[in-house]
Amino acid sequence: MTHMTRIFNYFSIFILVSVILQDAMAQEEVVDEISAIVGKNIILKSEIEAQYMQYRMQEGITGSESTVKCQILEDMLYQKLLLNQAQIDSIEASDSEVEMSMDQRLRYFISQFGSEEKLEEFYKKSIIEIKEEMRELVREQMMVDKVQQNITMDVSITPSEVRKFYRSLPE
Repeated sequence: MTHMTRIFNYFSIFILVSVILQDAMAQEEVVDEISAIVGKNIILKSEIEAQYMQYRMQEGITGSESTVKCQILEDMLYQKLLLNQAQIDSIEASDSEVEMSMDQRLRYFISQFGSEEKLEEFYKKSIIEIKEEMRELVREQMMVDKVQQNITMDVSITPSEVRKFYRSLPE
């Protein structure tokens, strides 16, 4: 096979694959949107919406939808920034730490709902499925907590320093 024939074959395959991909992409529905990217970590619109729904379920909490969602995004950006730093610093959470934390959180949720069955009914998932979904979130939260501990580890401030600072602020 000549060099030109080989190039023509590769080019033909490339065109065919491009047409197939374009056709497939044209038929796809948008399932979710990326709201922000911090390092290798993304924040999806659905994650913001899910947190907003949890926020609305809490009684006595007020605020406009846009203000609340903006605050949620800000909090998520901060968390992803710390997670990114944890990844840069190679901070990890062991599987046993994650499992212990998940079990503790599940016990708390079960006590709030009254039983495992009620928890499963509310989420429309089994405990195993709930744990599977929680695992990566718990791991990330533990990594973020470790970064925060590293940042604040050497910070020491006395109550008198706090009073002095607040007294120095203009009224």
